[in-house]
Amino acid sequence: MDSGMRVPHTVDRRETAISGALPAGPHAQQSWSRYWDGNAGKAPEQAISEGRFGPVLRRHWEAVFKNSAAFPENGRMLDLACGAGVVGRLARDRVGGGIDIVGVDLSSAAARQAETGLVGNIALLPFGPGCFDRIVSQFGIEYAGLPAFREAARVLTPAGQFSAVVHVKHGAIWRENATCLDIVQRTMDAGILHKCRLRLQTGYKLDRGAAAPAAFDRRTAAFEAAARAVLVALRDAADCAAKAYIGQLLPDLFDIVSRRQNYAPEQLEDWMTGQEHTLEAYAFRMNAMLDASMSVEEVREAAGILSAAGDSKVAIDALSLGNHPDPAAWTVRVCRGRKLRARH
Repeated sequence: MDSGMRVPHTVDRRETAISGALPAGPHAQQSWSRYWDGNAGKAPEQAISEGRFGPVLRRHWEAVFKNSAAFPENGRMLDLACGAGVVGRLARDRVGGGIDIVGVDLSSAAARQAETGLVGNIALLPFGPGCFDRIVSQFGIEYAGLPAFREAARVLTPAGQFSAVVHVKHGAIWRENATCLDIVQRTMDAGILHKCRLRLQTGYKLDRGAAAPAAFDRRTAAFEAAARAVLVALRDAADCAAKAYIGQLLPDLFDIVSRRQNYAPEQLEDWMTGQEHTLEAYAFRMNAMLDASMSVEEVREAAGILSAAGDSKVAIDALSLGNHPDPAAWTVRVCRGRKLRARH
């Protein structure tokens, strides 16, 4: 297969919506595992924090671990929706190797990449009460909603600390992912892959003398009309990961329909099916991210769940990306055993 034809590595409510934003069902597991399988060749920090967001996130976590109170001897840290385990690795680098770090993620592909990852539903943790001194999460806990915050509150020790980076509703990352979702959805609505498949199938029949040229011409016209619709979507979209992927996918499709004789039909069928699954999984992840993003009121409620067990210090701040007018994320810190102080 032509090396230019590639699957992308990129890239995502109230009680019921916030609790069900990322259901632990087969489709969710497949969609996130497809993402993490695609990132398997990358370094963990690239897989979870690539692009311009990476340095900002790294600096945030380095400050969290540098400024946190002395870690208890033989202390335990839980990384919720751990992905490739980059936050846990940063903690180990800063705090030292004496801590026991456990990661939990819905995706088995992600858990394999984390050093101590377990596959599980973070809204139903397999741990007893008060067994973790630190709990962290980067763009993860919000997908499972308020039940996951309740579980975090349950397994955190009375003097424990909770730190999370969560998506901001209508923030910078939200807007970029909304753009990604729009162009992916418009590509799917155009039916470009289905119409390409029909053109290829009719072309192979034409090569065998089993289809009329007029039928092939109709398939060609339908494919080209879908391609024009995708071109309009590309023109309308701001730069984003999905635009780059679909901007490469379209010429790949034209390449294979013009050179179908160079490929076996089953080879192209497998490739087309892979692209369909990629688009569907991409749309699922973007929808999940948009639904899971939290307003300041929702973040306050979530932090309140963690601080309700006793006197606590609570800090909620906006994490920005340089001069971008919209915040990229909320940072949430809850330190139990201290006087409550709300920042927002």
